[in-house]
Amino acid sequence: MATKTKRPQLTGYTSEGSRVVIPEGHTPGTTADFLYQCEEAEQAPVKVKEVIHGFPFDVALCFMEVLQETFGWSKPVPTPGFFGPTPPTMVEVQCSPDPNNTRQIFWGEFILPGMDGNLSANMVQDDDHEGRQVFQVGGTIRKRDEDIVKGIVAKTRTKVATSSIYKGQAIKLKTDSRGRLRYNTTPDFLDVSSAKQEELLFSPALHGQVMTNLFTPITQTEQCRQVGVPLKRGVLLEGPYGTGKTQTAYVTAKLCTEHGWTFIMVEEVAALAEALELAAMYSPAVVFAEDIDRAVSGLHRNSSVDGILNTLDGVGTKESEIITILTTNHVNNINKAMLRPGRLDAVLTVTPPDGPTAVKLARQYARGLLDDSNALELAGQEMAGMIPAVIREVVERSKLWAIGRAGGDLSKLALTADDLVGAAQGMQDHLTLLAEEQQGPVDTLESKMLAVIADVTEECVSEKLDAWADRE
Repeated sequence: MATKTKRPQLTGYTSEGSRVVIPEGHTPGTTADFLYQCEEAEQAPVKVKEVIHGFPFDVALCFMEVLQETFGWSKPVPTPGFFGPTPPTMVEVQCSPDPNNTRQIFWGEFILPGMDGNLSANMVQDDDHEGRQVFQVGGTIRKRDEDIVKGIVAKTRTKVATSSIYKGQAIKLKTDSRGRLRYNTTPDFLDVSSAKQEELLFSPALHGQVMTNLFTPITQTEQCRQVGVPLKRGVLLEGPYGTGKTQTAYVTAKLCTEHGWTFIMVEEVAALAEALELAAMYSPAVVFAEDIDRAVSGLHRNSSVDGILNTLDGVGTKESEIITILTTNHVNNINKAMLRPGRLDAVLTVTPPDGPTAVKLARQYARGLLDDSNALELAGQEMAGMIPAVIREVVERSKLWAIGRAGGDLSKLALTADDLVGAAQGMQDHLTLLAEEQQGPVDTLESKMLAVIADVTEECVSEKLDAWADRE
């Protein structure tokens, strides 16, 4: 049933949809005055400014779809300026992992059929969210058309929540030189087609931890909900370079796309807080950032550290289903406030493989060339502690040895345990050089004091940069 609204002028009149109810005793003259005032009010210009949250390019696509569904078309118009009119900016947006699946959106002013006045679709700074870029519909229209615009905005918000091009996909968010998200650049869709869970080889204990803390919430989401397991979790993958932390992320991304989760990789860990707030709009989601020690290292708590800690604690995302996966090669450098449960629920130490796991990796890289008749325990002992990239090189060198032994006859090509042992022993000098390069400075009192000074200086410089960037 249509709602009744009371007119502020010439009291006593009410309306029911398009019908006007005339109060008893009113003359045709007073009724005509009332209708004139109604028409005058409906023709009055009003300003509209509606913000629609989400990644701006995603929102722009949804907004254009709503315009096409509602009106069939919309017409971009040039924006007047001192040096003449500026035509609308047309931008091509990739809509899926398929690079050929693109659509065009426009930034600038446009008009709608049957509506007086121009509207604009632009990215603007949102003062309520630290000046981050958001999508805004604004302009000056007639009062009578205000409900039409509000209806378009409401439909767009619904479409962003249900039909986003990024929801359920694996994407990488780009950052600027200050470590903030670049909202004026479209995210990249990640190619996770080659990621294979069966090729993620860890020791049995670590494999169980990865399955429990990462994969189960993604592959058994509804079961976790039914038994009350929170899907807002933080996981730290710590360990030396090249042990499989990034590979774990790509396998996680593949599982996300297969089970209705959104996977968001952050280009720079400094943008983690922004990415987590954005992920809440696309949940359930996984947010992945490497080298967290770059943002939360040292003894001193600065504004950057506090911002990330507050976000992990749940400010703005407390009820969201977001798994945050972070990595570090230097866990001892991380501020201890970061490590407590509730911020990081699981710390998984990703170490180089033991002997049996190294043999499994060698078989994987050999692609069927490894002779199963040979005992590989000795080869496993030689490769134990080597990172997967080194084990791959051991296998490649073994192939070269085998090719030479077979005289170039590939029909006789087969790898033996002796090939692996010899290649592994030949890698020792190379590994010694790598170990010397990765050794850091001695952690003295002086170095700790210098780290504190660096943290304080970084905070002061960051505050000055923020003030400069936000100047009028």
